[in-house]
Amino acid sequence: MKQAYASIKAAVDKSKEFWDYFDTDYWRDVQNHHMDVLTEFFGKYEKYYAIDGNRFPPKALVTGRKQDILYAFTLGVSLIPMPTVEMNYGDDYRKHRRIEMGLAFNEKYEDARNTLLPVVSYLSAMPWKELTHLGHGHTVPYDGIDEYKYILFINANEVEGIEAPAYNDFMGDRINLLWLKPITEEEYDYVVENGVAEYLQGKDPARVHIFG
Repeated sequence: MKQAYASIKAAVDKSKEFWDYFDTDYWRDVQNHHMDVLTEFFGKYEKYYAIDGNRFPPKALVTGRKQDILYAFTLGVSLIPMPTVEMNYGDDYRKHRRIEMGLAFNEKYEDARNTLLPVVSYLSAMPWKELTHLGHGHTVPYDGIDEYKYILFINANEVEGIEAPAYNDFMGDRINLLWLKPITEEEYDYVVENGVAEYLQGKDPARVHIFG
């Protein structure tokens, strides 16, 4: 009985801590941390877009480049844990319920990257709108680039050697960067049949998330 009470009290205290955070200047804190992480990764950022429609929770999209690679990252999606994660990850749910999203494109595909920016904005709200979650190996249909029919999510925390910004934990939870990579229908069929780990096998982990 005491153990059950302690567990409930810990959950209530954690929930109170979470909501009390939003009574502080939390968005400035989140912005500063994420911009520090991103500029550490690719240097000076290029553009910053608000993608929250002036609604809670606040979110943004930040673009930049490093050498010949163009990037775009969400900022603030990890503020709110995704729903339904506990159903799939059990006691490990805290490692999987907070995400940010990223794009990495060879610079010759700048137009293709830019056509994906509104898609990233939409996907950043998808877990809460559809009461689902997104993670490593998940896919969504997307045919905005010739010959490519899906977007594959690659969790940087699940691929050793992959490049990614170095996020700190947030409220004791790991932040997972999901790289969004357009794939062909043939690649999609392979992922469905064999799994994402097999799909990534033999590919250069440092560049597997980069389009082009």
